[in-house]
Amino acid sequence: IIDPELAKYIQEQSIEVYRGFIERFDTPSGMKEEEWTMKKKENLDKLRGVDNYSFTSQLKSYFGSLVFFSVIGLLVGLIFKKADPNAID
Repeated sequence: IIDPELAKYIQEQSIEVYRGFIERFDTPSGMKEEEWTMKKKENLDKLRGVDNYSFTSQLKSYFGSLVFFSVIGLLVGLIFKKADPNAID
């Protein structure tokens, strides 16, 4: 069973977790309390505007991860590559 409302629920829960996380921090030095409050509000509005569970977001995430892990795999392969694969040790 696929619940289409689950994505909205998870999105709201992640926003609440982010809100709790950011409220534990003090105002950064050099920033007024009003500026910090506005910055927090802007960030929460940005989070609400993004749908992390849409098809295109999931597709972008998949291909981004695929590229990232491919590069890591190639680097590890280069590090552990034998000089002559047919050589007998």
